[in-house]
Amino acid sequence: ATIDTWWPAIQIALTEGVSNARTEGYNRIIKQTKRVACGFRNMTNYRRRIMIHIAVTRQRPTAA
Repeated sequence: ATIDTWWPAIQIALTEGVSNARTEGYNRIIKQTKRVACGFRNMTNYRRRIMIHIAVTRQRPTAA
Protein backbone atom coordinates (compact mmCIF):
# COMPACT_ATOMS: atom_id res chain seq x y z
CA ALA A 1 0.00 0.00 0.00
CA THR A 2 2.89 2.36 0.68
CA ILE A 3 4.28 2.09 -2.85
CA ASP A 4 0.81 2.62 -4.29
CA THR A 5 0.36 5.72 -2.14
CA TRP A 6 3.73 7.25 -3.03
CA TRP A 7 4.05 6.01 -6.62
CA PRO A 8 3.29 9.39 -8.31
CA ALA A 9 6.01 11.10 -6.24
CA ILE A 10 8.45 8.24 -6.86
CA GLN A 11 7.81 8.37 -10.59
CA ILE A 12 8.41 12.13 -10.72
CA ALA A 13 11.64 11.77 -8.74
CA LEU A 14 12.91 9.07 -11.10
CA THR A 15 11.96 10.79 -14.34
CA GLU A 16 12.66 14.43 -13.46
CA GLY A 17 15.66 13.97 -11.16
CA VAL A 18 14.05 16.22 -8.55
CA SER A 19 15.09 15.66 -4.96
CA ASN A 20 14.87 17.43 -1.62
CA ALA A 21 18.32 16.18 -0.61
CA ARG A 22 19.86 19.65 -0.52
CA THR A 23 17.08 20.95 1.73
CA GLU A 24 17.44 17.96 4.03
CA GLY A 25 21.19 18.52 4.16
CA TYR A 26 20.78 22.17 5.14
CA ASN A 27 18.26 21.16 7.79
CA ARG A 28 20.76 18.66 9.21
CA ILE A 29 23.48 21.33 9.34
CA ILE A 30 21.16 23.74 11.15
CA LYS A 31 20.10 21.16 13.73
CA GLN A 32 23.68 20.01 14.28
CA THR A 33 24.88 23.60 14.72
CA LYS A 34 22.16 24.25 17.28
CA ARG A 35 22.96 21.05 19.17
CA VAL A 36 26.72 21.67 19.32
CA ALA A 37 26.38 25.32 20.33
CA CYS A 38 24.28 24.68 23.47
CA GLY A 39 22.52 27.99 22.85
CA PHE A 40 23.40 31.32 21.29
CA ARG A 41 23.17 34.73 22.91
CA ASN A 42 21.39 36.22 19.94
CA MET A 43 19.88 35.22 16.61
CA THR A 44 22.55 37.04 14.58
CA ASN A 45 25.33 34.82 15.94
CA TYR A 46 23.21 31.71 15.33
CA ARG A 47 22.54 32.73 11.72
CA ARG A 48 26.21 33.54 11.11
CA ARG A 49 27.32 30.16 12.43
CA ILE A 50 24.82 28.37 10.18
CA MET A 51 25.97 30.31 7.11
CA ILE A 52 29.62 29.52 7.87
CA HIS A 53 28.89 25.80 8.21
CA ILE A 54 26.90 25.74 4.96
CA ALA A 55 29.69 27.59 3.11
CA VAL A 56 32.30 25.14 4.41
CA THR A 57 30.29 22.03 3.54
CA ARG A 58 29.47 23.29 0.03
CA GLN A 59 33.12 23.60 -1.01
CA ARG A 60 33.96 21.18 -3.78
CA PRO A 61 37.42 20.15 -4.94
CA THR A 62 38.38 21.69 -8.26
CA ALA A 63 38.82 19.41 -11.24
CA ALA A 64 42.42 18.93 -12.30
